[in-house]
Amino acid sequence: ILNNDPKFLIAEQFVKSGYLIADINIEFNNEGKIKDASSNGSRSNDYETSKQESLNSDELAARARRVGTSASNQNQKVETVTREIPKIGRNEKVEIKNSNSGELKTLKFKQAEKLLQTGEWELIS
Repeated sequence: ILNNDPKFLIAEQFVKSGYLIADINIEFNNEGKIKDASSNGSRSNDYETSKQESLNSDELAARARRVGTSASNQNQKVETVTREIPKIGRNEKVEIKNSNSGELKTLKFKQAEKLLQTGEWELIS
């Protein structure tokens, strides 16, 4: 239906290479077919047809580069994070001690983490 429409040929010649940004309102009838826009009288003429108003892909890329460079030029302070305790990997074996009973356990940190959160256990190594 749409491939043989001369409107698409005109649009293709107008856009050439680049992008076309549009709001498209398609209405369907009760049979699921596209309604003819000229028959319902809801024709809208609030669109631009001037090629000078639309940007091609090179102009869009140039605009994106300008926005990117202006965003990166803002002063950004880099703060170094220093840890009191070295980071422990989830699968590293650690030794924990129960502060009440004195029991020692050696297990993976991901399992020891739950016990440490209870407050009864403390990290030894």
